[in-house]
Amino acid sequence: MKKQILFLLTLSFLASISLKAQLEMNSSGEIGIGATPVVGNALFTTTAKINHLGVNWSPISGIDFCTPKAQITCLGINSSPSTTYKLNLEGDANFKANSALVSLIFTNCGMWETELRPSMNNSNTIGSSSYAFRAMYSYAYPTLSDKRQKENIQNIAGALSKILLLQGVKYDIKEEFAYDRDLITDEEFINKLDQERKDQLGFLAQDVDKVLPEVVVYDDSTDIYAIEYSRIIPVLVEAIKEQQLQIEELQTALESSGDLKGAAVSFSDSQIPETSSSDIFQNAPNPFTKETIIRYSLDESVESATLFIYDMNGKQLSSYNLHDRGESEINIVGGELDPGMYMYSLVADGLLIGTKQMLLTD
Repeated sequence: MKKQILFLLTLSFLASISLKAQLEMNSSGEIGIGATPVVGNALFTTTAKINHLGVNWSPISGIDFCTPKAQITCLGINSSPSTTYKLNLEGDANFKANSALVSLIFTNCGMWETELRPSMNNSNTIGSSSYAFRAMYSYAYPTLSDKRQKENIQNIAGALSKILLLQGVKYDIKEEFAYDRDLITDEEFINKLDQERKDQLGFLAQDVDKVLPEVVVYDDSTDIYAIEYSRIIPVLVEAIKEQQLQIEELQTALESSGDLKGAAVSFSDSQIPETSSSDIFQNAPNPFTKETIIRYSLDESVESATLFIYDMNGKQLSSYNLHDRGESEINIVGGELDPGMYMYSLVADGLLIGTKQMLLTD
């Protein structure tokens, strides 16, 4: 009898607590904090604040609440959960790996579309200029480019000259930006990251900014530059079109004049002998501002050879008689020409050995 009375008193006491603390448990063992739990929810809170919560895992700092086998259907952190958003989080979230791998996995996708997106268009970023992801894998990266969303559409002028000013480089990422030795202690993984940071190909953003500032992104909060490489593609396309037009104009000029606008060259069916060692090479540096060097090679049997310089319309601007045989070079002074695009051709014994392009800048 005393035990029954004590049990009834305990129930009465718990009932009074539930009215004040709004802690309720239904016949299925479901607990509600702040409100009656929704059917199927093991925990439902509308006003309660949980400092630490562990689901199938103990919380990192302290054990304020831990559910080794619980299933939470709706959870709100600093915000009320809803049937639309099963997890409603307001504030920052930190996913910390307690092993070599931590994953955010979308399961049971199958034929269903899964979106990871912002709540409004053209907002938020993934990664940052100072904390970038090591790699991002995907079968496609569609970029929105609908004509109906664009205005002030203009043609790209001078694309070829811009592309010729770009300098592709091979480089290594500095170790302190590739990984943090204070956080990564696995030597095998460090060796992998050390190999990945070497022999990279790309551009230097500060240099590209001087030529194509439209493709460079600068974060003034971290003083770090980045490049949107995909934006270079339209400039490459227009540069190829410009170059093709120049080639066609030059072909037309050659066919109509029979010579390179003044060069005594015969364009008959004569071919350069296969055994000839005569050749013309790309000038260096290119582009150039003050002077550049053109290397060439002439067969010992060549009697006369001339280097001609033309503008992009095929008009001869200057010529240089070449007396050395074998491999040699000639120096071209930029002050003798106006800034622009030029062609130079090597002619030996009336035969065109080859033609190259060079760019003179201010």
